[in-house]
Amino acid sequence: MKTNEKVLLELKKLGLMPEVHEDNIFFKYQMLSYLYLNDAEDEDYYAMYLPYVYEVTEDNEYEILKAVNECNNTMKSVKLVNNDGHVWIGYELRLPADADLSEIVEHTVRGLYGAKMKFDMEMKGL
Repeated sequence: MKTNEKVLLELKKLGLMPEVHEDNIFFKYQMLSYLYLNDAEDEDYYAMYLPYVYEVTEDNEYEILKAVNECNNTMKSVKLVNNDGHVWIGYELRLPADADLSEIVEHTVRGLYGAKMKFDMEMKGL
């Protein structure tokens, strides 16, 4: 079974309703839109994101960079980046041969959600 098929199965086990478009998986959790990017060339690569979390403009770029930096310095495994004018929150890793995707998928979904909450708190504090 391919990695994206395993991820899809685990998301369904969590009671989420994922949809597949062009081999990528989209789903919602706590009203946030998630994206699992499939890399058909590299089955050991795992990448899940909360895309387009916040728009970056000239007016807010400094504040966003401060909030992103604070989140990245305090959170493990989850990273925030400015991707083409929007904050994305991502979790990427190289899967070991014995990877337990049930644990990894659940940890990722909750970790990304926690990172979004942390980012929101940092933005409110600025």
